[in-house]
Amino acid sequence: MGTREEAVAAAERWLRTKMYPERAESVVMRPETATWYPYAWTVCFDFREHLETGDRAQAPFSALVVVPHDGTGAHWSPTYLPAEQYLAQRAAGTWGVPEPDETRERAEAWLRSTYGGLVELAGPSRTPVYETATAWLMPCWTVPQPGFSDTPMLAASVVVPKDGGTPFHPSPSDPLADLGPIPPAVTAQRIRGQHLHARGCLVAVHCGIDGTPVSALPWRAFHEAPGWWERLGRRYFPEFEPVDVTDWDDVVGAVAEPGPGTREVVWVRRRLRGHEISGNLIYVHNNQGRVVFLDGLAGSLARLDPPPLLRELTLLRALPGSPRAPW
Repeated sequence: MGTREEAVAAAERWLRTKMYPERAESVVMRPETATWYPYAWTVCFDFREHLETGDRAQAPFSALVVVPHDGTGAHWSPTYLPAEQYLAQRAAGTWGVPEPDETRERAEAWLRSTYGGLVELAGPSRTPVYETATAWLMPCWTVPQPGFSDTPMLAASVVVPKDGGTPFHPSPSDPLADLGPIPPAVTAQRIRGQHLHARGCLVAVHCGIDGTPVSALPWRAFHEAPGWWERLGRRYFPEFEPVDVTDWDDVVGAVAEPGPGTREVVWVRRRLRGHEISGNLIYVHNNQGRVVFLDGLAGSLARLDPPPLLRELTLLRALPGSPRAPW
């Protein structure tokens, strides 16, 4: 990024389109603060409401934007260390190189706090399987429990932010997107687990198609306990039967061939470097001959993961005329 003006324009474009699209008109750049460093330009911004009222609650959580010279894209400066130190590490190529075991210790501490020792990082290496400029992704699994099946978790990985922020499970709908820069408000939702209730959303879609509006239950840590898939089917989809499938074409055939009214629930399992990293729950409906894939969590048509990321598809199907559960 060459000139001061180009850096300010790039930061403004990133803030208005990526970070705060709902408040785009409120973003006010402060070009007089633009500063050149060997790694990047930095520039500050503010919100119009803060400038007009002086109300600190209207100020941005972080006001410093970093615009790298190599064109890799604007991003936040970490708030837990001085900007000069961060920029020096980036220039020296040492940023993102964790202290020994630091990343693992942060992930393990968060899992202990969330699950009370019932979930741990996946072995044997317990190291990240994916990395971006802003975060690492580490797989996790439940500790074996006597009498329960060894069911992979739906939330089978932990995002560990490089800026020292609180780890969290990535979204079932698009897990790798959570390793990129995300707005502070979205980060707070991720930390609270407000994006993980795929099970509740699946049930809500099922009931909604039957004309029974329901609210999706929020995610709780115990939902990941071994045997969750069997319990989900037994409790909410008793009329559905398992069907063997290997790919998306099989899924389409299984819902299309029996005709309109056929329904399926699909557990999508994803992998990276041989490790389970995430899952999603998709509702498939033969709607008058048209096959529709629904992601209740995203509130949209479902994304169909490609084979490199896809580990396995597990399907339950209800044929037309199957008795419905009494709700």
